[in-house]
Amino acid sequence: MFVRISQFPALKILFLCALGYFLSSVYDIPSNLVLFILLLCLITSLILFYFKQNFFALLILCLSIGFWFSNQTHISKLTAPNKIIGEFPAIFDGSIIEVLKYDSNYAKIIICGNIDTKFLPEINKTSILLNINGKKISEFDLRTGNVLSAKIYARLPNKRILKEDFDESLYSQSLGVQWIGRAWSDDVSIIDISERRNFLKDIKENIRKKISILFDGNSRAVMNAMILGDKSLVSSELREVFSLSGTAHLLAVSGLHVGIIAFIIFFLLSFLSNKWIKFVIFSILTSLYVLISGLQESAIRAGLMCILVVYLNTIQRQIYPLNIVAFVFLILVIIKPTFIYSPGFQMSFASIGGIILFFKPIKNLFKLFIKSESQIIDKILSSFALTISASITVSPIVAYYFGVYSFISPISNLLVVPLMSLSLIFGIISVALSFISIQVAEIYSLTTELLLNISEQINRFSISLPFAYWKNIENTWIIILISAITLYCLLSKSKKQFAFRIAVSIPIFLMTYYLFLPANEFKIIPRDKYVLLMTSDGYPKKIIFIIDRKPHQRYAYDSGLLKLIKSTDKDIIIAYNGLAGSLIVDKIKQIKDIKTIELNNQSVNLFEEILNLKEHIPKII
Repeated sequence: MFVRISQFPALKILFLCALGYFLSSVYDIPSNLVLFILLLCLITSLILFYFKQNFFALLILCLSIGFWFSNQTHISKLTAPNKIIGEFPAIFDGSIIEVLKYDSNYAKIIICGNIDTKFLPEINKTSILLNINGKKISEFDLRTGNVLSAKIYARLPNKRILKEDFDESLYSQSLGVQWIGRAWSDDVSIIDISERRNFLKDIKENIRKKISILFDGNSRAVMNAMILGDKSLVSSELREVFSLSGTAHLLAVSGLHVGIIAFIIFFLLSFLSNKWIKFVIFSILTSLYVLISGLQESAIRAGLMCILVVYLNTIQRQIYPLNIVAFVFLILVIIKPTFIYSPGFQMSFASIGGIILFFKPIKNLFKLFIKSESQIIDKILSSFALTISASITVSPIVAYYFGVYSFISPISNLLVVPLMSLSLIFGIISVALSFISIQVAEIYSLTTELLLNISEQINRFSISLPFAYWKNIENTWIIILISAITLYCLLSKSKKQFAFRIAVSIPIFLMTYYLFLPANEFKIIPRDKYVLLMTSDGYPKKIIFIIDRKPHQRYAYDSGLLKLIKSTDKDIIIAYNGLAGSLIVDKIKQIKDIKTIELNNQSVNLFEEILNLKEHIPKII
């Protein structure tokens, strides 16, 4: 049945706002004119509404919102040259905006205030992501609203150079911070204490204590991640297992978890006959869970969607999922424009968008091949179609940020999602009962641990299968091509069309892949303490040159390079010079067998001549 665009007003508004954003980006409207343009657009819209020119009034209003959104996202960026710039000493004083992590020896907080350094003019009203280390952290009262002063080492967020690098620049933009800083607890002073008490922190701490009593090992780590959004206890090895199996979204407070919690809340409120009272209580409890879980992007999106669905059900309006998604997207980016830079935000909306758009046609294709009246078969087909429709849109994003594509994901999700969902339900019941009786709560916690252990073993088995995943992807366009071809085939309306599309897609993919295969060449990669020269993926061996920047430069930990070395299956040959080179080579030898060659200055000069470089390798930044 044909659906009119008038049934999707939020989607229409979203498209018009996006148009305003792109126009603002193309024409680069100065910041000092944005406020004037917004006021002018608002006045013009009101005049057009008065004369009942609703479409043009809405168009101008949405374009102005797009201009404002573009301006806000660009404000969060600090213009800097595309070079590696080292950290510098500074004095920073300001108030704590958010506490991201806080334990006895380490804290990660966002502060808004003033930064003073002799290298730059004093910068006011800027934000910094500050990492504090030291034993005195336990003596501090780090909470939102407190004002502190600290002697820090500050720097600009690093951009991702190696695929294995953590993209600090994008992460900082998603948090709305312009600087990265570190400080020792001895150099930090609390100069003003906020009188506000953080009740949510107290609730989270009580829940965390109950989880520690009821669960051990990986089970404790996973329950902290799923209930509280705290993934700090999840080991890197376990994260990799879930990532390679395509079930990493289960190790966080995802939309699925919020949906389960919302369903439980709605079910427990079923005794209320008054719909509005039920809606208000449901909204409060769902919002409380989203707050306790750490306000993760996927949780906020799912929580708002659940509240909107219940609201529409309360006023007895027809529910259009695509319209709800567009409306929630608008609300979130208006509240916090920098959400747009968050990978979690992008993946959350990409997955739900894929499900809404492609779930039904993919399931219909499956029914052409498997014709059965069994409800169990129908549920399996639905789960399989749900996973594939979400992974089609999410896979390119995952490949871009994490360099992984999981072929086994649809099957592993089919088995693991129900088990993890049940474990979350039993885990919540266990924690709730622990406030009444620990003995009764332990019965449910044992069931939870059993389900979590089975899920972990299924994931470990799935990634041990041949061709289960593709790791260390350097070219995201390949995954985009795979997703596009997969979607093209799965949207077939008949068996013959499906067979034809597969027959056409395979040679197109192979031709495209080999046509754009990266050439065999050396890549020059600047690092903080040294410069890398590295062979591309076309070489049968991984040859790496580490050129020290200074004769006495000490080595700083380089997690990106170590991850690259650890993950590659090729034989590795490393040629190096200087102290930084020898120290990183010693570190690499601890994790992998490699062949090494020590270089002298003549060898470095020879490479410069071969590569026809206009400047010395150590000066490349």
